[in-house]
Amino acid sequence: MDDSLNEPEYIVRLAEELITVIDNEKIENTLLDNIVKEWQKILEIREIQKAQTKQVFQEVMQMESAEEANYQKTQTACQHLNQEGQSLEQLVSQQKEGLANVVSTCERLQQNLEACQQESQKLELERQEVEKQKKISIPKTRHDITLYKLITNLHWQLDTPQNELKGYVCGNTEVKPFTFNKEQVSKFDIVNSLWDMIEEDW
Repeated sequence: MDDSLNEPEYIVRLAEELITVIDNEKIENTLLDNIVKEWQKILEIREIQKAQTKQVFQEVMQMESAEEANYQKTQTACQHLNQEGQSLEQLVSQQKEGLANVVSTCERLQQNLEACQQESQKLELERQEVEKQKKISIPKTRHDITLYKLITNLHWQLDTPQNELKGYVCGNTEVKPFTFNKEQVSKFDIVNSLWDMIEEDW
């Protein structure tokens, strides 16, 4: 302990650091959850795109078969009626245009799939980095929280909303619960309130 700090000031500093540690842990957990959700969304998109691509290719094959049949029909019809033959040739031209549109759609879907794969790789790297940082920070955080508990008798409830601090102080004769909204109460006031609760049993 720094000799320039008296014991109350040291406890206040510990409480401030503990609040910061808890905030950081909540942010890391939220980030990991978001990454996992985005990863799941990407997997769903990839499955949808695979199904769409398969369906498009099946339609292309069907259209090619239909085009060939219509072309034969056009050749036969041309031998009988020139006008009917011209109409069928126009139909073939329209089907070729449709086929070109389908091919263009396939190319666009392939590009989207490649973009999703790149994004998936990026998210996987981010997830690995978060896991690495979590393995480093969680043991230290647990050690710090245990130390703070021994010194202050403060017990924190971690499964709370991001803007809320909640827990209780174990006094000599009673347990004192507390809840603070960080958007409505400043850190300074939170520290003072906690310190007052701790001092009552000292």
